[in-house]
Amino acid sequence: MIPVAGFTGLVLSCLYVPWFMNRATSARWMALSVLVPLLLFLVREWRPVDRTAVLAGIAFLALTAASISWAVSAPDAVDRLWELTLGAGVFLWGAQVGRRGFAALAIGCGIGIAANSVLAVLQYAEIETGVGVVTRDPAGTFVNANYMAEGAVMAIAALFAAPLAPTLRWGLVLAALPAVLLPSSQGALIGIFAVGATVMARTGHLRTTGLLCAAGAALAGWYTWQHWGSPYFLPTRLPMWINTAASWSWFGYGSGSYLTGYAMIHDTAVPTPSSVFGFLIRPQTAHNDALTVLFEHGVVGLLLAAGFVARVAALGWRRPEIIVPVAALALGLANFPLYNPMPLALFFASCGWICSGQRSSL
Repeated sequence: MIPVAGFTGLVLSCLYVPWFMNRATSARWMALSVLVPLLLFLVREWRPVDRTAVLAGIAFLALTAASISWAVSAPDAVDRLWELTLGAGVFLWGAQVGRRGFAALAIGCGIGIAANSVLAVLQYAEIETGVGVVTRDPAGTFVNANYMAEGAVMAIAALFAAPLAPTLRWGLVLAALPAVLLPSSQGALIGIFAVGATVMARTGHLRTTGLLCAAGAALAGWYTWQHWGSPYFLPTRLPMWINTAASWSWFGYGSGSYLTGYAMIHDTAVPTPSSVFGFLIRPQTAHNDALTVLFEHGVVGLLLAAGFVARVAALGWRRPEIIVPVAALALGLANFPLYNPMPLALFFASCGWICSGQRSSL
């Protein structure tokens, strides 16, 4: 079972089948489903899981299933229900296998991201062609550069959370850094500083934590100044966020419906720029996980999700595993880690480990 977890992590961070359902992440969702049936082999060793977190999760899944009946796009709602059900399965799996299984999953993801770092360096400088021309968005096997950067941040967080030998941990962390930095992903930069600050704060290095936060704020200011005119930066995201927030409802427009549903509200409060929404362009998410949940599941769904996260935080704020949820929440400010298979797997596996009450070894 432990080797399966490691292999699954490797596949989640490497596998790409370009013709499969025309989606770069579809094959990874299928790979993630491998972990769920392993629960059948754990029944004899079943460990109790925190009831409050489980109830919040069940209520959120029930709302997701019910929303199929009113969703703007019922097929997308069914698809998202499948993805969230996989997340629930990985949560239970993480609760049962604990630190050994999570360590294997983290190592697999770390090795896969390290391989993607090599590809990203080659893509960035085009060394393989000998041309030496710099490309803008190296993405490894993730196709989308943000997907790779998000995955790399989550893998690094998992490597710090897992019980690993320092040499192995730091070797994989350093190998993963090019996959974080080369794509120039704004969400990944927020995420990596959040991971660093959490690691330092946990070890009592408060001065270093303050310096990291200050450096992160300075870098964010510089990055914002450099990329303000970019068609995909903050000025174009703000209208999408404003319109999404202004279109709130109690139960949402249906799980998975942002891709089709945003067309209904794209000019609710302010006009959406053509670089974000147009005849051939549709945002899959709000590029903010909380706002996407608000749109698709409404205020009720957002409260349930917040309740689950709050319970995990209450149980795990003294534990190293909390680094992974912190990374996901930080990434979710400008990206959508919980809508991609590898970050979602690491998030729910760590939450399951926290909610099982098993001891950490760090």
